[in-house]
Amino acid sequence: MDLRCKETTNFSETDNDFPIDGFKSLADPTLINDHRVFSNILDRVCDHPCTPDYFNTIQTYIKPHMRKIVVSWMLDVTEEQSCHPEVFALAVNYLDRFLSVVQIQKGQFQLLACVCIFLASKFNESSPLTAEKLVVYSDFSITTNEILVR
Repeated sequence: MDLRCKETTNFSETDNDFPIDGFKSLADPTLINDHRVFSNILDRVCDHPCTPDYFNTIQTYIKPHMRKIVVSWMLDVTEEQSCHPEVFALAVNYLDRFLSVVQIQKGQFQLLACVCIFLASKFNESSPLTAEKLVVYSDFSITTNEILVR
């Protein structure tokens, strides 16, 4: 099995400027042709599907208007920190998935939002947000240890 990364480029060796779209990763036939990969991904996604009605079924302390406030706060934080738009979208996805499975208290909502932003920025940013910055954005209502332990 060949595990080397193969890339193609759209520029010559003598070019000093590297265009943004200059590197293209080739599809990995080992992953594409193996039906188990796609099947495993679907199985894991379907294990905990996000139920859109979690306010009526799981969350008794969290209401839709509270989610709106927290998501708006998450957007402000990610925009102010100049994060990629994918960070915000992924963080909200994490938030909704978690809320559709685990019941939380009102006092834990901003902590959950911080953890979601923290994780999403680690996946999408070259220099992710630190827990300390998120504590400052939460107006010190949570601690760095709470973000890192949860």
